[in-house]
Amino acid sequence: MADGISKTSSGDASGASFLASEGKTEHSALDTVFRRVIAEPSSLEAKRGLESLAKSLSEDHVIEYTDRLTDEELNIFLSITKPMTAPLIRTVVDGVIFGIKHLYIDEGPANAMAERIKNEYDRGKYSSGCESPIALKRAILKDLKEICPDKHLDIRYVSKLDDTYSLFSRLEMPSSEKLQEIDEEYIEYHREGNWGISNVRIFDENNVGYIKFDKFPPAHFEEMKGAIDAAMRTVAGTKALIIDLRDHEGGDPKTVALVASYLFDKPLPDHLCKFYERYSGRESVTDINPIEHPTRFGGSKPIICITSEKTFSAGEELTYDLQALGRATIIGEKTKGGANPTRPFLIEGTQFEVMIPHIRAISPYTSTNWEGVGVEPDIIAPYEDSLNIAKKKAIELSSTL
Repeated sequence: MADGISKTSSGDASGASFLASEGKTEHSALDTVFRRVIAEPSSLEAKRGLESLAKSLSEDHVIEYTDRLTDEELNIFLSITKPMTAPLIRTVVDGVIFGIKHLYIDEGPANAMAERIKNEYDRGKYSSGCESPIALKRAILKDLKEICPDKHLDIRYVSKLDDTYSLFSRLEMPSSEKLQEIDEEYIEYHREGNWGISNVRIFDENNVGYIKFDKFPPAHFEEMKGAIDAAMRTVAGTKALIIDLRDHEGGDPKTVALVASYLFDKPLPDHLCKFYERYSGRESVTDINPIEHPTRFGGSKPIICITSEKTFSAGEELTYDLQALGRATIIGEKTKGGANPTRPFLIEGTQFEVMIPHIRAISPYTSTNWEGVGVEPDIIAPYEDSLNIAKKKAIELSSTL
């Protein structure tokens, strides 16, 4: 997925060599014409040839080809095959302003961002130099981030819309039942990724458990619950546990609570985390349920979480929650600093969606969160050294039990 472009598939940027090896005639022809555009950027004939050929092919063929382009190549390709017109730019700008103003979690920054985009549009900034969807996305996002550097905030160009996207063109989110139906479409993706669990083992020489989580898929998947339970059963009898979150991309707060349920012996004095949505005014919470998991690591043995500057969102929440509760020692690098859950907002009449942080996460134990500041480790260590340091710390802490 290149430069915030939502696609149906992904791949490398190997260009003509990939296409030739696959023997795909349509792709080879498209690549030949596009490479001429790259070689002769001022040639109107080459650009018209690319535009005509792209229109003659099926949308799926074109998307499959562009999936292999670099960001800059894709920018050039779309500037010719999907050029931004003045009315379309106005529609995108109005949609960004509307979505941000109504949905972004903090009203002050929301209004400031909306005003900035309107002013820049009125000045004509987006009318020049934004010939492609990527160029427009970059320009608007840069202005948004200068006002509010929220790491969850993003704009994406959707190569191919389906009926699902239209459900997110309204301010009100789809029902939880509908969201679960949508999630089911990605079950194979999560299954192929082993439900976000990339490694489970026991360092036998010291009886230290190790689980590496790279994402937290939606909590309603029964198969995922089984995978987490199996991982936790594997390490339940160890003397200490290392939870590796260095490459964690984020996920479902409810899955954070599920994982945390294996790390305590009794319910917490308050909720694990609280959540507030500005648009609807709705509040929600997550709780742990240790009693539901009789074979668990428990609440008395040492836990080490290892983090990096890439640790993000729900991966940060688990780290933050365990640190705030005094349940884990954090070793590694300060995390990325993205706390607030995000939703897509499709701009009607376009192929642009805005990823808007619309819910604020609030820890009952700190009355705040890690937005913009990240989680500070208890022991600072670079990515490549943090696991070895964590193993030594786990041995040290478990020897005192």
